[in-house]
Parts: sequence; structure tokens; C-alpha cells
Amino acid sequence: MSRALDQTGGLPMFADPPPPPTGPEAEPHTRAEGKPPAFQKFLESDDGKLFWEDIQSAALEALRAGEKRFSPRGFLAHYRDTKKVRVNNVFSPWFADMLVARYPALLDIIERRVRKKKGPEVGP
Repeated sequence: MSRALDQTGGLPMFADPPPPPTGPEAEPHTRAEGKPPAFQKFLESDDGKLFWEDIQSAALEALRAGEKRFSPRGFLAHYRDTKKVRVNNVFSPWFADMLVARYPALLDIIERRVRKKKGPEVGP
């Protein structure tokens, strides 16, 4: 029952909300999956190699099209949702670093933030 009561007789003002929708349960990410060794393992996998090719293509296309911004995190989320590939959001700044290291012209459109911890030392 709802805890909000009406003012006339103590009856609930609102019905309890329905339960959240059901669907397939995802496997939770572990802490280790957001660490540099997991990033390196992803890069070396078939999914990781394909992702790296696709993010490079998308970033360079954004640059050619005159886009003002390219978001590696946004690309990652869209890619994960459409391709159904398990890739951690924590990896997005590391992909941003790799992109600007390989293509310095992307520095103007890829936002990178100051980090508290150093990321992995990996190359494409």
C-alpha cells in the first residue's frame, strides 16, 4: 500500500506502482572488468578489433563531416546496444586517448578530461 494517505479517511491516495518491467537479466560487470588488463584483453579479442576499426571510422567520418564533437562514450553505448557486444563504459576515455594518439586532428573534436588514475599503456 502507498504511504500517502488522503485527508478524509486514511485511505491510500495512490495505488502502489506496478513492478518494473521484466526482461532478460544481464550479467553484472565485475570490478576487474573495468581495469587495464580487461581493456587489453578486449582489444585483442575479435570483438575488440572490430570495435576499434569501427570507432576509428566513425571518428574520422565525424571529422570529415565537420562535426564539432565526437563522443567515444556515446559511440560505445550505441555500439553496445546495436551490436550486442559486451564493452565497458570505463573503456571510453582509453579509446579517446588511442584515437587522438593515432589521429592528432581528432583532438579538436574529442573531449578528454583530466584523469585521477593513469589508464593502460596500449596501442592500436
